[in-house]
Amino acid sequence: MEQERDRLRFLEATRGRAAAREFAARTMSGYRRAVVRRSAPAGERLFRLRLTGSYCYLKQYLKGTSSHQLQPTEAS
Repeated sequence: MEQERDRLRFLEATRGRAAAREFAARTMSGYRRAVVRRSAPAGERLFRLRLTGSYCYLKQYLKGTSSHQLQPTEAS
Protein backbone atom coordinates (compact mmCIF):
# COMPACT_ATOMS: atom_id res chain seq x y z
CA MET A 1 0.00 0.00 0.00
CA GLU A 2 3.00 2.23 0.49
CA GLN A 3 3.65 1.92 -3.23
CA GLU A 4 0.13 3.05 -4.03
CA ARG A 5 0.53 6.02 -1.72
CA ASP A 6 3.79 7.00 -3.42
CA ARG A 7 2.26 6.71 -6.88
CA LEU A 8 -0.70 8.86 -5.85
CA ARG A 9 1.62 11.46 -4.31
CA PHE A 10 3.64 11.62 -7.50
CA LEU A 11 0.56 11.99 -9.68
CA GLU A 12 -0.94 14.67 -7.44
CA ALA A 13 2.33 16.61 -7.54
CA THR A 14 2.93 16.32 -11.29
CA ARG A 15 -0.52 16.05 -12.88
CA GLY A 16 -3.00 17.09 -10.22
CA ARG A 17 -5.60 15.47 -8.02
CA ALA A 18 -7.96 14.62 -10.89
CA ALA A 19 -5.27 12.52 -12.60
CA ALA A 20 -4.47 10.77 -9.33
CA ARG A 21 -8.13 9.95 -8.78
CA GLU A 22 -8.46 8.65 -12.34
CA PHE A 23 -5.39 6.46 -11.83
CA ALA A 24 -6.80 5.15 -8.54
CA ALA A 25 -10.14 4.25 -10.13
CA ARG A 26 -8.53 2.50 -13.12
CA THR A 27 -6.04 0.62 -10.97
CA MET A 28 -8.67 -0.39 -8.44
CA SER A 29 -10.82 -1.81 -11.22
CA GLY A 30 -7.93 -3.82 -12.65
CA TYR A 31 -6.94 -5.20 -9.25
CA ARG A 32 -10.52 -6.22 -8.51
CA ARG A 33 -10.85 -7.95 -11.87
CA ALA A 34 -7.60 -9.87 -11.35
CA VAL A 35 -8.57 -11.03 -7.85
CA VAL A 36 -12.09 -12.11 -8.83
CA ARG A 37 -10.86 -14.02 -11.90
CA ARG A 38 -7.76 -15.26 -10.07
CA SER A 39 -5.82 -14.52 -13.20
CA ALA A 40 -2.04 -14.74 -13.06
CA PRO A 41 -0.36 -13.69 -10.87
CA ALA A 42 -3.42 -13.08 -8.66
CA GLY A 43 -3.92 -16.84 -8.59
CA GLU A 44 -1.24 -16.98 -5.91
CA ARG A 45 -2.60 -16.42 -2.42
CA LEU A 46 0.03 -13.93 -1.22
CA PHE A 47 -0.21 -11.79 -4.34
CA ARG A 48 -4.01 -11.88 -4.15
CA LEU A 49 -3.84 -10.60 -0.57
CA ARG A 50 -1.52 -7.77 -1.61
CA LEU A 51 -3.84 -6.78 -4.45
CA THR A 52 -6.79 -6.84 -2.07
CA GLY A 53 -4.93 -4.57 0.37
CA SER A 54 -4.04 -2.15 -2.41
CA TYR A 55 -7.63 -2.24 -3.67
CA CYS A 56 -8.89 -1.29 -0.21
CA TYR A 57 -6.35 1.52 0.08
CA LEU A 58 -7.38 2.94 -3.31
CA LYS A 59 -11.05 2.66 -2.36
CA GLN A 60 -10.36 4.66 0.82
CA TYR A 61 -8.44 7.23 -1.21
CA LEU A 62 -11.34 7.70 -3.60
CA LYS A 63 -13.83 8.01 -0.76
CA GLY A 64 -11.70 10.77 0.69
CA THR A 65 -11.55 9.34 4.19
CA SER A 66 -9.01 10.61 6.65
CA SER A 67 -7.18 7.30 6.71
CA HIS A 68 -5.73 7.92 3.25
CA GLN A 69 -4.33 11.37 3.88
CA LEU A 70 -1.08 11.79 2.03
CA GLN A 71 1.22 13.10 4.68
CA PRO A 72 4.33 14.96 3.53
CA THR A 73 7.49 13.00 4.13
CA GLU A 74 9.56 14.13 7.05
CA ALA A 75 12.97 15.57 6.33
CA SER A 76 15.74 13.44 7.77
